[in-house]
Order: sequence, then structure tokens, then C-alpha cells
Amino acid sequence: MRREIKGQVFDTEKDKLIYETWKSNNLSANYEFEILYKNEVGEYYIYEGGGPKTRFAEKLGNIVTVGSSRIRPISDIDAEIWCLEKVLPCELFGREA
Repeated sequence: MRREIKGQVFDTEKDKLIYETWKSNNLSANYEFEILYKNEVGEYYIYEGGGPKTRFAEKLGNIVTVGSSRIRPISDIDAEIWCLEKVLPCELFGREA
């Protein structure tokens, strides 16, 4: 996905993937993902989305609901907090097992 937000370019195909988390790895109606990226000028962002039974659901007409995704720019501090919430606990649990 490529988006320009407030003059800044975010491109999930070219930018550096830092870490990703998934709820339900299969593409069921309940899947959700969050992926932390860093673009070429050093800005962090989260590419996030989910299926039609998640907070990312969007209506198409009167009948169909589909999943969606978005890019959310975040600060350096928010990127660190995100990592502490998502990455560190997983690594600690992995070491204890």
C-alpha cells in the first residue's frame, strides 16, 4: 500500500518492516494485523487492518461488509511504546516456555 499523508510518502512495499502482529493468521472475518514500518526519511507508521467482523469493517452498499486497512503515522516515542507493548511481552513469554 502506498499513501501520501501531509506531504509524507508511506509505502509498505519499499519501506523497512520493523515488526508485525496478527490476530488469527488465516484470513477469516475476524483477522486483524498491525505492522510497524519506518520510511526512508525515518518516520514510523503502522499499517493496520482487519476483516469484516473487526473494527476495520466497512459497509459496501446495504448488504455487504468488507474488511479494510489504513496507514497511521506515529511518532518515535509512540513507535517505542508500540514495540514495548507488542514485541517485548512476546519475547519474554518465548524465553520462559
